[in-house]
Amino acid sequence: MRGHRISTLEVRFAVEACPEVIGCVIDVVGAEVDAAEMVAYIAVVDGFNDLGSIQSFVSSELPEYMLPDRWVIVDDFPLNSNGKYDLRLLRSF
Repeated sequence: MRGHRISTLEVRFAVEACPEVIGCVIDVVGAEVDAAEMVAYIAVVDGFNDLGSIQSFVSSELPEYMLPDRWVIVDDFPLNSNGKYDLRLLRSF
């Protein structure tokens, strides 16, 4: 995340503004700001697999330092027993 403090909510909204994206979960892995990695887990419309076009769309909406370091397309978002996104399970993808 290159030493910046980033609003993951703002990143999520930018990713979800892409027409092919159904939903998004942003996760930040790592405790140190300079070493943390931002991961975008995204669900996309059926049959869509052009991750590059999503990345291009988001890069036109956000400054470079706010772009996710890694992108993962998922079929759906697993939930834990409390009904929240299961980040532990998402991180295994």
